[in-house]
Formats: sequence, C-alpha cells, structure tokens
Amino acid sequence: RDLAPGSADLVIWGESATGFSADPLTNPAVEEAIRVEANRIGSYFLIGGDRPVGDENFVNANMLFDPTGAYVGEYDKRHPVPFGEYVPWRTVFGLIPATNRVPLDMLRGDGPVVFDLGEGSIGSVISFEGSFSRYTRDHVRDGAGLMVVATNERSYGVGPAADQLIDMTRMHAAENGIDLVQAAITGKSAIVTGGGVIDGVTDLYTEEVISGTVHFRTGGRTLSNLLGDWLSAVAVAALLILLVYARLNPFGE
Repeated sequence: RDLAPGSADLVIWGESATGFSADPLTNPAVEEAIRVEANRIGSYFLIGGDRPVGDENFVNANMLFDPTGAYVGEYDKRHPVPFGEYVPWRTVFGLIPATNRVPLDMLRGDGPVVFDLGEGSIGSVISFEGSFSRYTRDHVRDGAGLMVVATNERSYGVGPAADQLIDMTRMHAAENGIDLVQAAITGKSAIVTGGGVIDGVTDLYTEEVISGTVHFRTGGRTLSNLLGDWLSAVAVAALLILLVYARLNPFGE
C-alpha cells in the first residue's frame, strides 16, 4: 500500500511471492486482494507463484493480472534447479535421504511468453534462468520490449550470489539492448537500463519498494541477439587462437 493510485503502470512481485495454499488462481482471498490493489493503483501486476500439479509435480510461474485484477496468463519456468526444484533420476538419487527436501518435481514450461500491455510488451524469466543468456534472448526475439527477472534468493543467504545475479542481469540487458527489472523476495531487486547500467537497487533482506522509469525497446536486434551463443563461441575460439599464437611466437617473431 506504499504505492499511490496512478503511480505505477506495472507492479512486480518476485518468485514464489504467492503459491500453493496462497495461489491466486485457487485461493479466492488472495485473488481478491490482488484485484483490489490492481484496481486501486490502476496497474498491471506480474506475480510469482508456485502451483502444485497432482501429487508429484508443480509449476513455477509468473502470472500477469490486468488493471482490473483479471488474470491474463502466465509464463512457466523452463529451467529448474537440479536438486533444488527437481531430483534428476529420482528412482536412483531418491535413495539419498537429503532429496526428501525436494518432494515435488517442477514441470518445465513450453517456451517464452510475451505479454502485450498496450504501450509495449514484456517478457520474464525466473531466477536460475537469469544465469543463461538464451532465455532472455528468445523472449526478445519474440517481441518483448521489456524484461523481468523474478527471483527469490532465499537459499543464497548473505553471500555474493545476489550481486552475481545482478551482474548477469546487467550483461543480458546489454546483450539485448533492453531495460530489465529484477524483482527479488529476499535478495536484491534492481532496475537496469539497456546499457547494463544499474538505475536503482535494494539491499538484502530488507522490506523495500523500488520504483523507477523503464522504457520499452524499439530498435532492431543487437548483434548478440542475432548470433546468440555463436558469438560467444567465436570469441572463445579467437582467444584460443591468440593464446596458441602467443605461445608459439613469444617474441612476436
């Protein structure tokens, strides 16, 4: 309730902000609370949440609600954390007692989802996916003009991992020339410009609302977005060639 009516066009809650018993799609009280706030502010809401699917699985989603509080759709996370969100080869590794801490396996989403907000379009990735360029890149290729990284980071503690994820967010913003917002539950939330510059950031484990102005991307695709991982492969190959050349010709002969 720190946001005044009309003060925001998009409100973002981080990964697992809702879910399970507090899933807005199955809990009328949570759905009503979102509807009231969306109406009061006049804003879209992008909300992270987990939803059980049967007795053995769940989805990790970013759900979009429009300014009337109506559910628009969702993006389901595609890259689960091994031994964090699923147990690979559970019939084998499930014999290890510690895997009981991961009782459900996450179902992978089908692909990128881009939402049209009228003035522009947004895409989102969830936590671990923010470590990989391809998940931001394919949303931009599908027309996203603004990107969101929703994360929890509870398991990161007070170490450097939160800063490392922000650095990766900055890199992906610069790679694609797109403004990017990172929304964290216990980690650091940040607003990053398309040049990879941080325009605002919170501290760890603090109750804060970060707000700012972002812009929808309107230009053509960057070289990195066009070439994808091939650009990295060429750069690594060029570096190896230079190292071999320097080794064989230590004095530039």
